[in-house]
Amino acid sequence: MKKPIRMCVCCRKRDFKDSLYRFKINEMKLLDTIYGKSMYICDGCLNKEQKTLQKHFSKILKNNLDKSMLINELKEKFLYVREN
Repeated sequence: MKKPIRMCVCCRKRDFKDSLYRFKINEMKLLDTIYGKSMYICDGCLNKEQKTLQKHFSKILKNNLDKSMLINELKEKFLYVREN
């Protein structure tokens, strides 16, 4: 059985779906949902410094979202899950 492959939104590296973190941004909120169009981020990009991630997210999110708040929430959510 084939495993689905997805692409990290930051580094564009392709990897198996189960090794990437899935998230969705809707109306200035970070959502964790299994429905609808979502984005994936790899473990390596999640551990990068704040400036690098802000650069990538400014390309992805063209509206005026608070990118630093979103990145902090993203790191907090997925890094906390990984430690437990």
